[in-house]
Amino acid sequence: MLNPETTELAQRFGASHPGGYAVNGNRVTGYKFPCYLHPTKLAREDYAHTAGRGCTVILTDSDALHLHDDTGELAQREDAEHFIWRANRWWQPWRTLEQVAVDAEQELNRPWVWDTLIKAGTVTLFAGPPKLGKSTLLFDFLAAMSGNHPSFLGLSLSPANVLYVTEEGEVPLGMKAGVDRWQVIRGRQHITFLTSDEAGVDWTELLKQIRTFVDESEEAPGFIPGVPPLVVIDTLGFFMTGVDDENDAAKVRDSLRQLVNMVRDKNFACLLVHHTSKGKTNDTRWVEKVRGSTAFAGNVDTIAALSGPGDGSVRWLNRVGRCFDNVDPLALEYSTEAGYTIRPKGERDLLKETRLTLLREVVKNNPDAGKRKLSQLTGIPEGSVYHYLQMIEEEEDNV
Repeated sequence: MLNPETTELAQRFGASHPGGYAVNGNRVTGYKFPCYLHPTKLAREDYAHTAGRGCTVILTDSDALHLHDDTGELAQREDAEHFIWRANRWWQPWRTLEQVAVDAEQELNRPWVWDTLIKAGTVTLFAGPPKLGKSTLLFDFLAAMSGNHPSFLGLSLSPANVLYVTEEGEVPLGMKAGVDRWQVIRGRQHITFLTSDEAGVDWTELLKQIRTFVDESEEAPGFIPGVPPLVVIDTLGFFMTGVDDENDAAKVRDSLRQLVNMVRDKNFACLLVHHTSKGKTNDTRWVEKVRGSTAFAGNVDTIAALSGPGDGSVRWLNRVGRCFDNVDPLALEYSTEAGYTIRPKGERDLLKETRLTLLREVVKNNPDAGKRKLSQLTGIPEGSVYHYLQMIEEEEDNV
């Protein structure tokens, strides 16, 4: 007996009874009906006229199995819960407030690949000045995930099938393979790379390759079944023209929207590496600029920002997003040999006390200043200003 949600969706698309079907030589019990997405997305009123054309779906309680044809060859496997959610949204886009709340809860429950940074079904923008070590941090993250570490930099990890699209060619990428701490990545078949030579001649061609990867990754040899795909594009400015030109903001937004729609539709995680201008190492100022950019507005779910002096070992990793509460920046230490590590707790405590002392003085002299103004006056990230103000209020209440 299949779940009521599975049965209701299948019947909505014309399937009356479940049956047993052969999929890649195995027997599967589920509902069979034409997929509304293939060969092209259809208007709801056209579905009845095109049923039987394109791929077929066999829907079980756990999976939506997309078949090439009646031979039973599997074209794509996806999570049944996400397929049901997406298909219902297509069939009836308008929802009650209760349905919106249920859908929002489902979105929040999508798995984190890297806590507060990379999440299935969302887009993360990872920003920072050139040559500060953004790609290095991502390779350290991949190494930790490849080594089955439960966390990296104190943030929990989950496995993913990775496509890393890089602006580098084979030679510089091959040199990374020689770094001792990244050796663990070399033997992992579920972590793959696409160099600038193979990524396609333009943004549209790259999107086609990303779609192919997401559709076929779970069935590819060596890939991990049942985990979300992760696509990293390093850097966005290399593969999409006009990112740094405010005059092209509308063009960038429209181009980026194609990728965002694919992320939502296919339920994979996506991280975009973005260069900010050199010299902008004050995270408060340029994180807010990136977040407020019309090119990224409405398209990016999380912004991660790496900052720090280019000639030193201190780094700060800030995170702002709509899927988690305000968090303090991570205090990191970088070295060529060890890569990224968390700075000793004593230094973080000292930073906290320094910021609290500074904020108390600034608030005293500017009692009417809001969080944004206080952030500008102190150089403390706006999200952290809110956190520190709460701490100051609690201290005053206890006096």
